[in-house]
Amino acid sequence: MTDFTKFKNELETLGEKAVREKVAIHYWSPMPSKESFALHWLSCIDKERDVEASLRRDAREEETLSIAKEANSIARSALITAHRQARYAMYAAIVATTALIISSIDLIKTALRYFFS
Repeated sequence: MTDFTKFKNELETLGEKAVREKVAIHYWSPMPSKESFALHWLSCIDKERDVEASLRRDAREEETLSIAKEANSIARSALITAHRQARYAMYAAIVATTALIISSIDLIKTALRYFFS
């Protein structure tokens, strides 16, 4: 095992928090290569964390996009249904108006017969 492999194992054993504390007090300053390696190790951890956060964010955005697409599809279906119902309501209004006119004609004929007979 090389010295850096041993040191990396030591850093992993200490854990991120302890390594950050030791770097903050320049614990390895008498050994610049170890301090530099510790900083690099912490930087790699930060980058891994950033990549993981980015992947989670991308997954959330993908899920949000999927939900939005589904909502648009549902809204489109609702719009089509609303248009169909409006058309049927218009047809019903036309039939009702026609029935009203027809019944009014019969009523007018009956009234005219009554008055002119």
